[in-house]
Amino acid sequence: MSSDQNVLSLDGAIASPDGTGRAAIRPKGHPTILARIARASRQSPVGTVAIVFLLLVVGIVLLGPVLPIPDPQAPSLTDRLRGPFSRNADGTLHLLGTDQLGRDVLSRTIYGGRISLGVALAAVIVSGIFGTMLGLVAGYRGGIFDYAVMRLVDFQMAMPSLLLAIFLIYLLGPSLLNLVILLSVLSWSSYTRIVRSDTLGLRSADYVDAAIIGGANQRRILGKHILPQVLPVLSVVAVFDFSAVILAEAGISFLGFGVQPPQTSWGRMISEGQEFITTGAWWLFAAPGVSIILTVLSVRLGSSWVGHLLGSRDSTLT
Repeated sequence: MSSDQNVLSLDGAIASPDGTGRAAIRPKGHPTILARIARASRQSPVGTVAIVFLLLVVGIVLLGPVLPIPDPQAPSLTDRLRGPFSRNADGTLHLLGTDQLGRDVLSRTIYGGRISLGVALAAVIVSGIFGTMLGLVAGYRGGIFDYAVMRLVDFQMAMPSLLLAIFLIYLLGPSLLNLVILLSVLSWSSYTRIVRSDTLGLRSADYVDAAIIGGANQRRILGKHILPQVLPVLSVVAVFDFSAVILAEAGISFLGFGVQPPQTSWGRMISEGQEFITTGAWWLFAAPGVSIILTVLSVRLGSSWVGHLLGSRDSTLT
């Protein structure tokens, strides 16, 4: 096979120079998804445990509405501030006790987890897509557009996150949608920086030059040739950023600017529970607090497992 007929892409496949990006030959021994999972589990056993725990948390949170637990919004003033493993008059067991209104803390922790994790996931998706698109275009085109984008990144990263969060919430008003927008604004710059840096190096690759010669337009080059090469690193960054957004949402809701009653989140539960620290009702803030700690820890430890799974060169980012 002559060298002017095909160009070897970064992943080892033979790509035709017509800009289609279709692999003509797939190298033998290409690992299956099960083989990748097994390899990642061997290389990162701690990350494997973290991923299993995270999947368990997500499963419980998603199955909350069908689990045999009390209604998280049903108050019972006669059962207020009951301790863990207590039962009320009708025999209902409260594994994590009840809050100041007699609501089951376990149910509210599960329900609050749906909002905390859901908001964080939505914010990561929005910021990841927006930041990646900016980084791809800025890194590929360069010039004044690249300069303007990077100055915007510098400005965003120089701003105190908490001050910016309070200012945006004041402008937009407290709601779940606005909270997602706020968290997205706070985290898009990391994606732009990383993608732009990788794109600067990839735009001069041989297979990109071959695609240009073959008549591929900018959209196809970015989407079919450059984006797949930055996805592994981007995935690790997104997983790591997911934990940071969980903490950010908890902090904003703790200060009263995020999730508003009757909805709740882990940060909101801690905010409500702090008023009863002196009364000895430690379970009000311990349950959501431990949930945040264990979930964030499992996400950060699991990011290395994701890196090994995808073969990222930055799998040790954490």
